[in-house]
Amino acid sequence: MSELMIFTAKKTAATNPLEHYQQSSASTFTLDVAQAHQARVKHYALIDGRISVLSVTLYVAMNLPTQTIMRARQAAVKAALLWHKQQSAHAKTPDQRYVLSLDIQEDEQGAAGQVSESSDADSVHLLHHFGARYFIEELVIDSESDFPLLQVFGQQDWQAVLTHLPSPADIWQFLLYHERALRASILGEGSDFLDETQLLTAFLYRPERFVQALEIDEALVACGIADAPNRALQHLQQQLDTQATQDTLQQAATLWGDICKQHTEPMIDDDADETSLAQAQLGQQVLFDESLFSRHELVRTLYKHAEQIPELQQKGYVIHQHSYTRLGRHYMLIFYGQTANARHSRQAIVPNMAKIAEDVAARLPLDALSQVVVLGVEFISEGEDTFIDMDVWVQPVAALSQNERRMAQKIKRLHAQVQQQNAQAAQASENRELPNVRLHYSVPPRS
Repeated sequence: MSELMIFTAKKTAATNPLEHYQQSSASTFTLDVAQAHQARVKHYALIDGRISVLSVTLYVAMNLPTQTIMRARQAAVKAALLWHKQQSAHAKTPDQRYVLSLDIQEDEQGAAGQVSESSDADSVHLLHHFGARYFIEELVIDSESDFPLLQVFGQQDWQAVLTHLPSPADIWQFLLYHERALRASILGEGSDFLDETQLLTAFLYRPERFVQALEIDEALVACGIADAPNRALQHLQQQLDTQATQDTLQQAATLWGDICKQHTEPMIDDDADETSLAQAQLGQQVLFDESLFSRHELVRTLYKHAEQIPELQQKGYVIHQHSYTRLGRHYMLIFYGQTANARHSRQAIVPNMAKIAEDVAARLPLDALSQVVVLGVEFISEGEDTFIDMDVWVQPVAALSQNERRMAQKIKRLHAQVQQQNAQAAQASENRELPNVRLHYSVPPRS
């Protein structure tokens, strides 16, 4: 049985990387539980699939016996399982995940509503975990079904997931990992995890987290977008078990999130026209979708600006980068020139971002291309501080038809054949033997 630990938390805004993908406002309802409680559900539509999060807060009287609290907790989980069953009956798809986040909060009267949601007063919570043993010994669930399970977290553990995995793509991968581990433990096919925090730590240090990035890296080399495998990816995968690597990834992810939030939220304005609003929301969802390694590479590209020669910084320049979260998403980073008549000045680029994206899409040798993201980047210095200002344009690219795909592949093969023939001709020219020359000579006899 899990031990309960008391801790005090202030009413502060919690980190939620999924907020940009919420489909509608949260719906509140009542569970079939005798204990005072609040329950609400939020639905998030990600690129990988949908996540439905049921958040339940149990209000218990102070100094209530542990056994009584545990029975109330189990009743809440059973009620959530009933909700899960009703939900899954209407949406039978493998691209759906159901999460229960359960908070136990002490209240003097043991009733909901004693502390306002907007209050700055401290609230007393009971730290609790579940782990695999809970679903083996205390609450047996059907784990043999292929349909997604209800994934249960203590509120503090679920918040740890949202804090350490600031990307929706990484959260989705962790939920898949969590479900596989839970099924394996229940079926006796894997080692039990004590709690969800322990499982999250194991997930953070797994080299398999970069499997998708490695597959994309190989595809980029195969289609000619990248000349060689990404050495940074190989290095981070090998050093993933070090705290320094974890800190580097986390810092880059947080910085990328802050930059994107700063430059996308102001564009989502009630006064904006429908087209501008749609483009702003698309840009927001695309940028926040990037996984930890993608964010690391994009931030690393931004940091390299300081290493460029002053002349290049004044004229402006372009760097291409590809997403390591989605194979078909390509980035074009335009670092604005500082002179007014520069080819890459902000005044020249911003009005033509859509045209630039279309031209890039036409030239990229990638069949799976789905989005071209143009980022206009400007570094602004104020005293000793440097700030980044950014313009964003996302250009969706229609998928190729079968005929177009065959034609593109045929052109690639012909292009490869021409290159091979030219290389063979050049090699033959270098290795061509000199013409044979026969010399006839005679040596006069000695006198």
